[in-house]
Amino acid sequence: MEIQQVKSGETVLDRQTRQGSRTETETTFRAMMAELTDTENVRRELEKRAEAHEEERAQELKDSARTTTRRLMPDGTIMVTELKGGKVADRYRYHPELIAVADPQRPPAKNPDGTEIPGTGGTKLRPYFNILSMC
Repeated sequence: MEIQQVKSGETVLDRQTRQGSRTETETTFRAMMAELTDTENVRRELEKRAEAHEEERAQELKDSARTTTRRLMPDGTIMVTELKGGKVADRYRYHPELIAVADPQRPPAKNPDGTEIPGTGGTKLRPYFNILSMC
């Protein structure tokens, strides 16, 4: 760093003018201001900020969204899972309405003449809706 003798009352601009560096400073300053105030640059920067803001809002909505999935289990129950922000918020099961049907594994008893005795056959409970028929 160079130490200079400064006259009393002399301004920095006067000293730079005397040294001939004022024109460089002015052109540099003007170039910086022109770049900052260029409408095309300002428009591009505003578009970038708007896109970033929109992506942030979309991510916030995605994180706060509550989605519900339903799965049909092999035993006929329906498992409902509620997700909030990709994490399980709640999980519960619905047991379907069951109806009594004849069980082919336990057929009804037969008389000696070969006729079936009503009400002696086995029954089992199955869901009212067949899961495979829903696919």
